[in-house]
Amino acid sequence: MSNRLVNSEKLKVLELLRNDPQSEALLLEVAKWDMLRIGDKLGFPEYITRCTNLKTLCVWVHDFGVSIPETVFDLNTLQALLISAVDLTEIPREIRQLADLTTLYIQNGKITNISDFIGDLVNLKRLSFMKNRINLVSIELGKLKQLTYLSLSDNSLADFPLCICELYKLKHLVLTENKLNIIPSEIRKLTNLEGLFASHNEISVISPDIGSLTKLKFLDLRYNQVEVVPFEIGYLDALKQFWITKNPTKQPPQNVCSQGTQAIMRYLEDLRRSAAIETARLKINVLGETCAGKSSFVRSLAAGETRMTPMADRTHVIDQAAWQPEKGILIRINDFGGHDIYKLAHSIFMDKNSPVFLVFDINEINESNSNILLGTWINVVLSKSPKTKIILIGTQADRCNDTAIQVKSKEVSAYVEDLLVRRELSLKSQLEAVRQRMEEELPFQEAFKAKNAVISSSLSETPDIARSIKVVSSNSLSGFQAIQKLAVSMAREKAVILPESWFIVTDYVEREKVRKTEPYLKKSKLIIYLDSLENESIEKREAVKEVLPEILRYLHGSGEIIWFEQSPVLSEVIFHRHEIVAGLLKAVLRHDMEDLLVHSRPEFVHQFSKFGFALAREDILHRGIMTYKMLQCLWKPFNIGDIGANAVIELMKNFEMCYSVVVNKVEYLHIPWLLNETAPSSISNRWHHRIEDPDNQDQLTLELHFVDHPPIGFYEQEAVRLNKFIEHKTTRVDWKDGVFVEMDQNTRCLLQRKANHDNGDVITFALRGSHLRDLWKTFLEVHRDIRLLLIEEYPGAQCDMFSLCPHCVKEGVPDPTKFPAEVLRDPPSQDITSIPCRHSKTGSVPVYLVYPQNILVAG
Repeated sequence: MSNRLVNSEKLKVLELLRNDPQSEALLLEVAKWDMLRIGDKLGFPEYITRCTNLKTLCVWVHDFGVSIPETVFDLNTLQALLISAVDLTEIPREIRQLADLTTLYIQNGKITNISDFIGDLVNLKRLSFMKNRINLVSIELGKLKQLTYLSLSDNSLADFPLCICELYKLKHLVLTENKLNIIPSEIRKLTNLEGLFASHNEISVISPDIGSLTKLKFLDLRYNQVEVVPFEIGYLDALKQFWITKNPTKQPPQNVCSQGTQAIMRYLEDLRRSAAIETARLKINVLGETCAGKSSFVRSLAAGETRMTPMADRTHVIDQAAWQPEKGILIRINDFGGHDIYKLAHSIFMDKNSPVFLVFDINEINESNSNILLGTWINVVLSKSPKTKIILIGTQADRCNDTAIQVKSKEVSAYVEDLLVRRELSLKSQLEAVRQRMEEELPFQEAFKAKNAVISSSLSETPDIARSIKVVSSNSLSGFQAIQKLAVSMAREKAVILPESWFIVTDYVEREKVRKTEPYLKKSKLIIYLDSLENESIEKREAVKEVLPEILRYLHGSGEIIWFEQSPVLSEVIFHRHEIVAGLLKAVLRHDMEDLLVHSRPEFVHQFSKFGFALAREDILHRGIMTYKMLQCLWKPFNIGDIGANAVIELMKNFEMCYSVVVNKVEYLHIPWLLNETAPSSISNRWHHRIEDPDNQDQLTLELHFVDHPPIGFYEQEAVRLNKFIEHKTTRVDWKDGVFVEMDQNTRCLLQRKANHDNGDVITFALRGSHLRDLWKTFLEVHRDIRLLLIEEYPGAQCDMFSLCPHCVKEGVPDPTKFPAEVLRDPPSQDITSIPCRHSKTGSVPVYLVYPQNILVAG
């Protein structure tokens, strides 16, 4: 609230009274007021005592040294007093004179305790001491039996004030932003409580007696230390919203908590009906370059004995190993192929909560290749999830003596430290540049503020990378004991408590994994199986079916299955055998596709003529295009049928590995990752470096400048996503680093990736045509899509986006003025008609060239 008298007409009267204190007319007017809001900059007029009918007084004192006059407490007609005072260190003792008070707010001060005399205000119904420094509450607070609302948020309470539990009429209790560690059993006395808000504390214990609050509708316990949610909360039938995310919960599992109130209540109800079983399941993702020893490491770790991997048996896409080090602990280890083309598949199998083991050959690492063997992979992980835990593991230690291992370990640790320092310096440099431009380019204040917030957030997130490396030998098994101990410890941290009934489903999935009779499971078949369990009660079977989505989400999160519920096609199919999904992806995303595509192979020879196969082969290798017929051939060994094939295709589309195009009633899949060709020579004739017809054409250009390289897969994903904005257009040409689209006779677009070793890589999206209004519409849609892709999939990517000055582009200026792309979301004021441009003869360009609002709104 602004520090001013909000009631301007009343201010005018008070000012008049200062000049004419004897005015009967004015005094009579003041006497009628029932509400007044006063701010410190206007002072406290002595004639406030004339407000003999005042019911509500709001006082904002935000200037240090300004005190609240005692005359305020002589207004004995007051029913509501709201004080916001930064310099207030204690509750004014005179406040007890206001016997008729029903509402008292004393906020934004420095009060450290609630005094005994608070108990004198027995008529209070609403009380707030929000944003003070309170660490002690008098038991006299418990005398306020009429209280229905109490807020002690943003204070320093370490112990739950038990006197609160004597306030039997209390409906809303707000305790957010304190240091509380328990919700005590005495909470049961608040039988009329409808809302309990205690987020951002240190609560680790919730008394089961909370189940007595039968009228509770809202319960907020986010950002605490809760591991176990008592099943008694499941008895709260009136509960509409229960927030418990951002806690290390084991009961319910975190993936259940993230699904919201209904999922949590179903889990708790299921827990009441059956026994609780603690289980620890962990998924570890193993990354690294080819021939780093990943597969040997994974197999030796899982088997507990030497398992060296022959060269012919190297990983394509992903392999998965299961390891059960002890009862109740199951660790799934995903071993990813090292080729770039397989990195696109990471998003299917990886999640942000699973640790990464980054594997490299300790013998091969040196100063010149550290960026390839480590830096690129660290950036892959950080771009996707800046908070993922990364463990560095050097393999093949048996080929390296102890002295060399120590030297190389120090070098790796120093490299990681240097990488993180360079990352921080880069972010700080970007931040400084943004803040400087904020001061210099006033029209773009809001745009730069948004960019400033993004960079500041990245700076505040320190990557969780282990500074010391683990060194192992898959040949001698040296170092594996420490790795196993670490993995078990991380698994125990992920332990959750599940209802015994959930294991009906998990056991079924495990059996089917072992049997390997089906390439995937149908959800409908799983439901039929549950109905067939004659040894289980009907009630139990129905309960399991009701929580089946939660069970499947948990199994997906722990790496047991691959299941997505976003579409009807995917939600019906449960991939319980990772090797099947991996094999299906291997068949399509192969780095050696050219060697595979031989007509004489059994899967092709009976389906294609020699000429037809040659055309199909040409499409795959040079255009990245694959027909469904070719897919069926590649996937025939997996016997997945039409339902399975459609699910995998849907999966690939959902993860933006490909997009479909129908040509002459034949559907094709475009897979940009398969492209190896450079730009066709014809492109230079269809997209000239300069605009061909500058009098009748404009060009809108978006540039993405990366600190180093774009995240692996980012360009290919956007190349796929671009199709939804141009899917009905007639001509699209793809190559390894670019896309050209002829949208109509007058409109063309270009998406291009260019390596710039000195200043980081650049991705450009340009749209050229004669109808500026239409260009802006598509341009904004693509900009929004690119921004969302960065935010949702690559939140750690270091990237600056700029919108190039269309005037400069039209004039062929080599270094066009770059405007922050944030201006496309936070435009300058509508009063601004021109924007500074150093290359313009007038020193500025029309605002509609930089931001489209004026064009789109007009007419």
